[in-house]
Amino acid sequence: MEFTIPEINLIMILPVVIVLVTGILILVFDLVLKPERKNLLSWLSLAGMFVALVQAGSAWGQDYATFIPEGGHAMIVGDNYSHFLNIIFLLTGIITILISNHYIEEGRVEAKGEYYMLLLFSISGMMLMGMAN
Repeated sequence: MEFTIPEINLIMILPVVIVLVTGILILVFDLVLKPERKNLLSWLSLAGMFVALVQAGSAWGQDYATFIPEGGHAMIVGDNYSHFLNIIFLLTGIITILISNHYIEEGRVEAKGEYYMLLLFSISGMMLMGMAN
């Protein structure tokens, strides 16, 4: 029995990877930043979401399929519909961060890092669901 590695093209899921890496960076920076500097977490979240938005927008018009096992069908497809969903999810995340930023900085929420991390990870899950075949 011969084992073959499925075709994987990580460039095609780069917006999802950017959002995931940003969420991991938020987790790390939440541990090392002083409490008075935790407002930087919102700006880091916005920066990561914006970079992912630019990447998702630049993929418009490109059709692709990745994570294809031998003799099987693609697990992740990218067409204009999935790109549209990614853009909607990222714009919704950016608006959510902008709206909730004032509420969080008033001190009503103690766990700033966990909030942004949970938001980024949930958006990356939404993006993957939009690209699932």
